[in-house]
Amino acid sequence: MAAWAAWYHRNVRPINNEHTRDCWGWCATNGVPNSNHLSGTAVDLCGLQLPFNQHTMPADQVTRTEQGLALFEGTVFWGRWWKHPVDDRADLPAGPAAGTPGGR
Repeated sequence: MAAWAAWYHRNVRPINNEHTRDCWGWCATNGVPNSNHLSGTAVDLCGLQLPFNQHTMPADQVTRTEQGLALFEGTVFWGRWWKHPVDDRADLPAGPAAGTPGGR
């Protein structure tokens, strides 16, 4: 997850600015009972920059994100690929509990 976040930060958009930490991972509670955040196997990158329940990421950043995900050979999945995507945040579950494209 750290390697993905570093790649995304360098190649798609900065994760943090000088005023706000814009990267969220593990949480003790979540409105989604099977959220990968509960197990620490998900991260929201640029959560403040990319509003919840909206698709606002520019097309060139979508393309770069998909190109970057290909480098990780199916070990990282993007919430945008889920059957019911919520937003453009790079909400990326990894590991055995992960969803797959078209899933969730």
